[in-house]
Amino acid sequence: MINKILKTVAVILLTGFSVWGISSYYQNQIEQFDLFLIIFVPVLLFHYLLFRKLFNRKIRPYVLLALVFLYLSDLIYISRISINYETKMNSQMVLMLITQFLYLIEFRSEDSRLAQIKGLDILKVVIPAVVIFFLSGFVFLDVENIFQYFLMFLTAILIFLLTIISMYRPVNNYSFYVLIAGVMLMFFSNILYVFFYFKSPIDYIFSLSITCYFVSQILIIEGFTSSYKVLK
Repeated sequence: MINKILKTVAVILLTGFSVWGISSYYQNQIEQFDLFLIIFVPVLLFHYLLFRKLFNRKIRPYVLLALVFLYLSDLIYISRISINYETKMNSQMVLMLITQFLYLIEFRSEDSRLAQIKGLDILKVVIPAVVIFFLSGFVFLDVENIFQYFLMFLTAILIFLLTIISMYRPVNNYSFYVLIAGVMLMFFSNILYVFFYFKSPIDYIFSLSITCYFVSQILIIEGFTSSYKVLK
C-alpha cells in the first residue's frame, strides 16, 4: 500500500517536473529548457529503476538500452557542436529509430503476440495502418533526400508495428492503456516534427511536437514501470 502511494506521488511529481520543463520552452527560457533536457531521461530512468525494485519486478535491459539512446538524442538536440541542422536531425532520427526498435523488442519479450485476426481485431490492424501510413505518406511527398526518406519509411513501419503489438500485450490494464497512449503520442510527435521541417516551419507545430514527445516518453516509461503479466 505504501509503495502504491509513493508511486502515485512520484507520477504527480514527474508530471509537475514535465510541465515545468515544457513551459520553459514556451517561455523561451533556453538555459532552463536545456537543463530540463539534460535531466529528463535520467529522471525517467530513476523512476523506472526505483519502482521496479520496490514492487519486486524484473528490470528489463531493453528498456534501459532504449533510455540510453533516447538520452543521446536529447543531448544532440542541445549540443553546441557546429553541425548543420540536417545532420543533427538525421542523427536524432537514427537514435529514435533505435529507441523504438528496442521498445518493440521489449514488447516481444513480454510475450506480446498477434492473436488470430478476426472480427474487431481486424479494426485494430486496419485503422492504425490507414492513419499511420496516410499521415506518413502526406509528409513523405516533399522529402527529396533519399536517406531521410528511408529513415521516415522505417519510422512509419516501426510505429505501425509498435501500435499493433502494444494492443496484444498480456499485461495489467493500467500498463496496457498507458503505453498505447504513449506510442500514439510518439507517432504524432514524429509526424509533427517532420511536418515542421519539410512543410510548414511554424513555431507552434514544433512546440506541439516537443510537447507530444515528452508526454509520450513519460507514458511509455510509466507503462513499462507498471507492467506485470496477467492471463488474458
